[in-house]
Amino acid sequence: QCEVLFTSNQLIAEEYEEYLAKRKTVIINTSVDPSTICRPESGNKVIKIVMAASDWHSHNFIKYVKNAAIRISTEYGKDVEWYFVGLHPDMSEVNGISEVRYIPSMNMEAYIKHMSENRYDIGIAVLNPDHFNERKYFNKFIEYTRYGICGIYSDCMPFQQVVKDRENGIFTQNTDDGWYEAIKLLIDNPKLRINCIESAQDYLAKHFKWVADDDNV
Repeated sequence: QCEVLFTSNQLIAEEYEEYLAKRKTVIINTSVDPSTICRPESGNKVIKIVMAASDWHSHNFIKYVKNAAIRISTEYGKDVEWYFVGLHPDMSEVNGISEVRYIPSMNMEAYIKHMSENRYDIGIAVLNPDHFNERKYFNKFIEYTRYGICGIYSDCMPFQQVVKDRENGIFTQNTDDGWYEAIKLLIDNPKLRINCIESAQDYLAKHFKWVADDDNV
């Protein structure tokens, strides 16, 4: 019987604790090299909104975010652009209103280069809060934060482990109005956007410290 369980998710730790000989669990996190952290962009005249995920997540965007995105494009027009990295949800409704770009999946080296160079402003992290998804890791918080992107997150686990609403990111309910209001909030409040990402990066530096060599493990 297992004595200690190492996991990155609090829900998994709680669910499996009773099966452990010593009922001991340890929450672990990844580490982030501080040299890879990109400071947020404050001078973009056009707000660049990105969603980076596998194409499987297209249905989450369509189900929860698309109607809000169409409203945003209708309201802001050419002042917003949509970027989809690795996925291809249909956004034909905004053709001629806002720029929509699809970037194909790429290897990790190319992905890091792309995300660090393109200076996105707002990141979409939509998740369907079911049993499986809520036991995932909050990779998207780490990714967006690392690349200087202020994230908007579905208000559910695993994001609830790290995100503090309007402090280091934005929480929203998975409704048309919820996503619309969250995106609009960050478009209209660049100072809030910058404050959130700076706070998130401070959190990353403090809680996800980089281990430079095995001797320190």
